This record gives sequence, C-alpha cells and structure tokens, in this order.
Amino acid sequence: MEDIADVSSLSKEDRERYENSVDAYRTNLCVMDAAKLEGREEGREEGREEATITIARNLKAQGISIDVIAQSTHLTREVIENL
Repeated sequence: MEDIADVSSLSKEDRERYENSVDAYRTNLCVMDAAKLEGREEGREEGREEATITIARNLKAQGISIDVIAQSTHLTREVIENL
C-alpha cells in the first residue's frame, strides 16, 4: 500500500519514468518466458541479454544515471555509454 501512495505522489515526469521502467521490466519478463518456452539455453541467454540491453537503453533515455543503470543491470559503464 505504501508503494502505491509513493507512486501517486510522483510528478508527471517521474511517473512517466516509473511507468516506462515498469513496462521495460514487464517486457523483460515476457522475453524470459518466451525463451523458457523455447527450451533452449541459447535462446534464454540471448533473451536475457536483449531484455537487459532494452531496459538499460530505456533507463538511459529517461535520464537515469549510468551508475544506477550499471548497478541494476550488471552491465559495464562502457556498454551503457555506447547505447
């Protein structure tokens, strides 16, 4: 319940960033589920990497700091800077 109150108190810009992050997270879950259904380790790994890159790219576009993105995705600063 506290999380909902915090989201509702965000500014319009911060709420959009939050919603975009949630969308990226959901996309990540969908990619992971699809890879699991394929049953191929290679597909799962590629799906994870692709989803992680997508999330990092979205967060960077929203102005989230590279350090925060690196901590969240475990990508290197160099990879994130080149997105």
